[in-house]
Amino acid sequence: MIFIDKNFRIINIINNTIPYNMKPCPDYSSEKPTKYGLEVNAGFVKINDIESGDIIYINFNPKK
Repeated sequence: MIFIDKNFRIINIINNTIPYNMKPCPDYSSEKPTKYGLEVNAGFVKINDIESGDIIYINFNPKK
């Protein structure tokens, strides 16, 4: 899980979270205030060499 601030800077990363439907349900939160939370597949952060402090760029092209 990647936590991102309003400027699209990664604030915090939590690796290998467990599914929401597990009991008891874990509570994941960021170290600092964030605006966005991005869930990615396990290993995605490591494979793509993503770190706290990196900037995320979003290319949004909605279908018409």
